[in-house]
Amino acid sequence: MAKAGSSMEEALLAMLLRDGGVASIFGDRIWPMVAPQTSVRPYAVVQKASSITDYTMSGSSGYGLARVQIDSYAETYDEAKRGIRLIRAALSGRRTGIFQGIFAETERDLTENNSILTLAVRPYRVSQDFMIHHTGD
Repeated sequence: MAKAGSSMEEALLAMLLRDGGVASIFGDRIWPMVAPQTSVRPYAVVQKASSITDYTMSGSSGYGLARVQIDSYAETYDEAKRGIRLIRAALSGRRTGIFQGIFAETERDLTENNSILTLAVRPYRVSQDFMIHHTGD
């Protein structure tokens, strides 16, 4: 797994990789931003969709709020769905370390419609958004 760019993303990836349920389906195949083309499914991709930094009159308060999208890719719909459920169980409602609260939001079932692959080889994808309240970058 490659390292993400900042401490919140690194901490989130580390939390997912340490979770036994998540590891049972993905192993160490959880990637920031983009999975390598040679990745074996199932795998997950984590990306920050947006973030807000809180400020006081004297500057940054050290608190941030980020929307993070996590996508579960698999050979079957059931496996992609199982993967996102395990990720949600590992993260949603958690408060630990730099995380003041992680909350599951929107879930979407998707296909790779923009793919040049035939329907027979397109992976199944289930996407989940999380709102993450955190300290640090």
